[in-house]
Amino acid sequence: MAGPTNLLAIPMTRYRHNRKPTLPDLLRTIDRLVPPRDYSHGPPCPSFIVPDSIVLFCRRSVEELRDGSLQPHFHHRWVLVIPLQGRGRMVVDENDYPLRPGRTLLVPPLRLHQYRSITPGPIHWLFLTFELPTADAGAAPPQPGRLSLDGRRVLGEVLALWQPADLSSLRAARLAVLVALLLLSLRRVTPVPTVPAPAGPAVVLRRINEWLHAHRDGPVHLAELARGIGCSESHLRAVFRQQFGLSLGRYVRETRCRSAALRLQEGRLTVTEAAAACGFTSVYTFSRTFKRVLGVPPSMMQNRQDGRRRTERSLRR
Repeated sequence: MAGPTNLLAIPMTRYRHNRKPTLPDLLRTIDRLVPPRDYSHGPPCPSFIVPDSIVLFCRRSVEELRDGSLQPHFHHRWVLVIPLQGRGRMVVDENDYPLRPGRTLLVPPLRLHQYRSITPGPIHWLFLTFELPTADAGAAPPQPGRLSLDGRRVLGEVLALWQPADLSSLRAARLAVLVALLLLSLRRVTPVPTVPAPAGPAVVLRRINEWLHAHRDGPVHLAELARGIGCSESHLRAVFRQQFGLSLGRYVRETRCRSAALRLQEGRLTVTEAAAACGFTSVYTFSRTFKRVLGVPPSMMQNRQDGRRRTERSLRR
């Protein structure tokens, strides 16, 4: 087996030893500027969305990667996985995506995923999780990519800037822009996921998600869900637990809470409306379930959105 690959050696060395520019340095740079040919038009900038609420962390072993559990994981945030050492596979909704140093995978919210066939020994997989102000994010497919040279340089800047205990407003803004540039720099790779059998678990999961999306604004009864995808409730419960390692009821509850979190962040629902949309007759019960699933009360999702709006208004003044 080949030795570990340190993809960040060059960019991290470069940014660590750069000295801060002085005013004479800036003056010499300005002297090299030439008059533009057109004072009204500059080069077009590709459109991109700046992520928010960014979190970085690294997993260094299979045990850390799985969080001590063999069960699949899913959440309401975007996840960018960047393996720097070690190989493995990430299974998203029962479709297989191989990962190795230099390859990346961007996983949208509300996707059931787990890790398999991780190489023995130490690993270093970098995770960037964040929020994006996009509607229906759960319908987006996973996006395999490749870390380009520009991407490695930008990632080096992201890691050099990442200091959660000392993220001023300016540093946080720079971090968000750098992560947006990192996403823009990733070279798309044609996905070659495992093709499931016609009656395989991926098809069952897709049908469940389609039914939940079609009935997202009302209560969910598992018997109706089972009839909607053409099987009995007991059979669906047994197959789901066998294939995915968690109960169907838990998956439905957590999926609806995480979907509600996305809609609360976008300002599309109040907490009361989110509770009703998730099929809860009591706001108290919804809030308690929401906090158990996501670790924060639903009002915090609203407060975060209100804070963003206040910041945007202050920047426009």
